[in-house]
Amino acid sequence: MIRSNIIKPGVDPSGRLGHQFFNILPAIILAEITNSHFNASFLGVCTHWNNIFSFQRLKNFSEIDKKYNTVSLQKFDPFDIKKLKTLLDNFIFLPPQKIYELQLNQDPGKLLALVPSFHDEIKKCLKIRIPNSQDVVVHMRRGDVTLDYANSLYLDDKFYLKIITTLINQGEKVTVFSQGERIRFNFLDKLIETGKVKLELTESLIIDNRDIDTFIRFLGAKTFIGSYSCFSILAMILRDQSKRSIFLEDERSLSSHHFIEMRRMLRLIGVSFLKYDFA
Repeated sequence: MIRSNIIKPGVDPSGRLGHQFFNILPAIILAEITNSHFNASFLGVCTHWNNIFSFQRLKNFSEIDKKYNTVSLQKFDPFDIKKLKTLLDNFIFLPPQKIYELQLNQDPGKLLALVPSFHDEIKKCLKIRIPNSQDVVVHMRRGDVTLDYANSLYLDDKFYLKIITTLINQGEKVTVFSQGERIRFNFLDKLIETGKVKLELTESLIIDNRDIDTFIRFLGAKTFIGSYSCFSILAMILRDQSKRSIFLEDERSLSSHHFIEMRRMLRLIGVSFLKYDFA
């Protein structure tokens, strides 16, 4: 029996689609584990979610009961399994008929491993028809990531150049999606001149319809290649598992708590990994 309380995520209103979804996942998974209700209410840029997702389709979804008081849960460390177990054990003692709201940017961490089939459940949220494409789609995270800013999420241009060159030599057509000024992508010019590579750029840092259209292309591609981006990872989770998804990585994915859990989860759903060696 579902308990009469509601777990609500703390969604960062300045985040984009992937970032926000990984704010939402802890609430979805906690609701499943603790047999509670789940609700996601969004503000501002989040209104574009309604174009592709309907969280009402989740089995534990509940509308907010205005009679319920909201209680803020303290941010928890999702990578400390002992503390996480204590949190889950204590859930049964929380007063019922409350809205328990998670803190902003709560990471799902090891919660991802506690409900291995969660990706099947969240696929139910998709309310769009996914077009099938024979192209290879590459998401190259730039925009908010450069060698000078957030460089822990930056993969070298040489890595992408090598991968894309290999693909077109195999007869594939490749579309690269990224963000930023065109001059930053001059290293792709010779490949684009072959007619086998397309580059699609956006300069927007706000979720908009183009952002959503790009995400749909990720879902429908024959092969999707992404990396250190929640936008990429979310697409890999929601893609049909019969389609190929490849995560480009380096030594960081083997040392960061965050990416160790992501990596384990992606392997469970059949994602392949290709490592870049800086040596």
